[in-house]
Amino acid sequence: MSEPTTPPGATDGHPGRDSVPSQVMTRGELGAALTTARTAAGLSIREVVRRVPGLSLGTASGWFSGQHVPTAASRETFGALLTVIGVHDDEVDQWHRAAARARALPGPRRGRR
Repeated sequence: MSEPTTPPGATDGHPGRDSVPSQVMTRGELGAALTTARTAAGLSIREVVRRVPGLSLGTASGWFSGQHVPTAASRETFGALLTVIGVHDDEVDQWHRAAARARALPGPRRGRR
């Protein structure tokens, strides 16, 4: 019988610990880190959306792809998403700081008409 394996980078086998939010600087890095945690938890984006009240598929897709960054106004929803994808309570603030860093950098903007 084989031993269960811990995902690469996990500190205790907990899915949300596969990513290091303290190293996130850009939107793309945030999206990649969120995606790593989500896939380690074995969840699709649609499954995450079903589990997080008030989260739309478009918003979740944008966060996971790095096209959008959670805002201060979406702090509660982002926190719920983090819980669903397996992020420990003691790491949630690190993820909020990572989102703030990514948000502070200039990113793609929609053109004005």
